[in-house]
Amino acid sequence: MKIIFGTFESLYGGVSFFKAEDKKFIDAVVETLQVQVDENKQVSVSALARKYYEFNDFRKNFTQYFSTVFENYLVNEFFLNLYPWRFKGSIIYNYGVFLTIYKILELITMSLAISNFKKDRTKTPPLDKINMVAAVMMFVNNIDHNDSYVGKISDYLKGKENIVEIVQDLLQI
Repeated sequence: MKIIFGTFESLYGGVSFFKAEDKKFIDAVVETLQVQVDENKQVSVSALARKYYEFNDFRKNFTQYFSTVFENYLVNEFFLNLYPWRFKGSIIYNYGVFLTIYKILELITMSLAISNFKKDRTKTPPLDKINMVAAVMMFVNNIDHNDSYVGKISDYLKGKENIVEIVQDLLQI
């Protein structure tokens, strides 16, 4: 969880390279996970992890419902960006970046679904396909067309010594 939230904070914490219309996606994560910043401008990872795990069943159902969207995203991301050789480093490092990117997309889309569900409990599913596709498009545009975006993810993982453990953990959450 530390990798997911650390990377997310690295991408969006005080960074303003994403478009104003994309802010609703980031706001959905902040609202859903009830992100609280302390006086030192720090966020408790354990508090975020607890909140994230509260939605574990919802996340599983959500990813299953939109499995074709996620599957298409993963296949396109993998082949279009030449994983596992996209970044200088080991194959496992490249897979770590790949999985981190996917987990952040999952976090954003799940948060958007939860946020929409809180506003309109009559929606089934709690995120319509138009908003789902918009969220994926925002994310893909940032990943594929903004080197600083994916570079931040890569840089965040670059200094980690236990990349095998990180990849194993990402596969389990």
